[in-house]
Amino acid sequence: MTGEVHADPVQVASLLRMANQIASNARHKPHDEAVSLVAAHLRDFWAPSMRLHLTEWMDVDGAGLDPVAAEALERLRPA
Repeated sequence: MTGEVHADPVQVASLLRMANQIASNARHKPHDEAVSLVAAHLRDFWAPSMRLHLTEWMDVDGAGLDPVAAEALERLRPA
């Protein structure tokens, strides 16, 4: 990781808001199931570049990202 976020701050803010909404919608499920649901949504409906921008944000700062969304992104992180 380079320690840089390649998305502009407005884009990151939008991705944070969307990821947090997805996590909020899964909050009624047990933790592991909620993380799996969020990961599936991000994998199935988000472009790889969107996931990359938010993963870069997690690596540099991560402030404001719901813990369930962060764990889901970690599950989707390329090896």
